[in-house]
Amino acid sequence: TKDKVIHTSIGFTPSLIRYGNRWRTASNDPLQYRRWLQICKVCGFTMTSDNQQDIDECSNCGQ
Repeated sequence: TKDKVIHTSIGFTPSLIRYGNRWRTASNDPLQYRRWLQICKVCGFTMTSDNQQDIDECSNCGQ
């Protein structure tokens, strides 16, 4: 890094919004935009969804 310091993540925080002259969390859920990601090992096609899905073949290449 430019400042020669290694920054280590210690967790997640919800989105922050400015309320007057203070900052507050927008939600109590730090991962409110949680999504499932599926990646095809053959063609690299990716697809996201709100819920976990059991898909046996790629919708792009059919493998």
